[in-house]
Amino acid sequence: MRRSLEGGASTDLDTAVAANKQILELIESDDPLRATTESDLADALVLRFESTSLTDDLNAAIDAIKRAIALDPDDEHRATLLINFGYLVGNRFKESGSLGDLDDESDAIKRAVSLTPEGHPDRERRVTILARVMQHRFEVTGSRSDLQSAITAILSLHSDDPLSRATELAGLTEYLLHRFGMEGSRHDLNEALKLQTEAVDILTWNLGFKDAETLRSIQTLGQVHHNLGNFKEAAKSYRECWEQRKKLFGDEHHDTLDSMSHLVGAYYNVGKTDGVIKLGDQCLKRCVKALGRRHSITLTTTHWVMATYYKTRKYRQAIKVGEECLRNDEGMEMADNSGMWVVMNSLGLTYLEVGEEEKGERLIEKCLNERRQFLGEKHPDTLQSMQALMEAHVKRNRADEAISVGVSCVEMRKMTLGLDHEATWRSMTTLARAYKMKGRLADAGRVLRKVSESMQNAERCDKGEMEAVSKNLALICNQLKDMSISAK
Repeated sequence: MRRSLEGGASTDLDTAVAANKQILELIESDDPLRATTESDLADALVLRFESTSLTDDLNAAIDAIKRAIALDPDDEHRATLLINFGYLVGNRFKESGSLGDLDDESDAIKRAVSLTPEGHPDRERRVTILARVMQHRFEVTGSRSDLQSAITAILSLHSDDPLSRATELAGLTEYLLHRFGMEGSRHDLNEALKLQTEAVDILTWNLGFKDAETLRSIQTLGQVHHNLGNFKEAAKSYRECWEQRKKLFGDEHHDTLDSMSHLVGAYYNVGKTDGVIKLGDQCLKRCVKALGRRHSITLTTTHWVMATYYKTRKYRQAIKVGEECLRNDEGMEMADNSGMWVVMNSLGLTYLEVGEEEKGERLIEKCLNERRQFLGEKHPDTLQSMQALMEAHVKRNRADEAISVGVSCVEMRKMTLGLDHEATWRSMTTLARAYKMKGRLADAGRVLRKVSESMQNAERCDKGEMEAVSKNLALICNQLKDMSISAK
């Protein structure tokens, strides 16, 4: 938008609005000046809206620029007007929440991109805007097609400028991680690893290792490694970021605590339980002080500390940390539902271990219902709660309920993560326990056989877990053999 009136007094803006309206009343409907005047009117109305926050001015500006788009025959002018129109209706969406405004925003930006030929100096900027708009649509609607549109837009960029190229690669990595969160495709992670490694190399060469943008890119690379199960590589990236961010920003800066929290998670996954407790407690105290108990980074750190206490059978310590997090006496709004759900799920499972089974099951069911509502049935986090509920049913000797939940959970995990994923193995192993509890030994054996074969063919597999599966499978085979002999 032109800003020739920017900084002017409100009376100047009122005069500009009135003058452009008078011009429009005086000229013919087919006058070439009409499109320019409508655009000038929109400019003045937007500036007045920014000064007064009157919604009527924003609506009038949107109507004026829409008329200008219809009247202007020049593709370049229309593309610019469409970008401005998208900006305005996008702002109105923030107030209205109307999906119609969201649709108008994305349609306008798409049209602007289509009117901008390859090689045009604004092509890259407009495609980047389109990617951001479609990413925002995805966050609102949860539609995979919106996320795919964002990915397609970024893929079409091929900037010659190295820093712009690094930004494109980092943006695409972010979108691929989002899609992995919804669909669990390892292909997305492998592609993200390649792209983000290139982005880190570009930024390190051009900006240096200690630059804030380079560190942000290194941390994202750590997240890709983490999702791939390369926990040592993830820990290396997180530690590099943490050490440098401490020097740049201090111990209690948001970015420093974010790297520290990610490092706690990586330590947990490589089995450094002592490191998690020591670093996790330190991180948790700093997060509560600097960010608040309900901040996403605080919640993530809470989860890792709880998970470590759980893993080392220190259940009461885990419960203390979880209940402290879920207290409602702080009068604070929940800043991050996803982080809170992770804590709820962990706390519910921990209650089961100390005999508070009804309390644990109730909390797990609450978490599952909320995740289903907001994330969908097939989201990995929803399936995590289904897994927890299945374990709760097994713990309470409810074989039928465990089988009902377990069959659905296993099928959806196969569909989203594949058979060769550790989360799928865990669900199948729990389902086998439910079958065995019900006396369906043959079904339990078939499930464990598939897990065993998958583990043997997998690139990575915990040897202890593989041995446990083999041992349980052997026990079931022996039981079936004894039953066969008895029947004779």
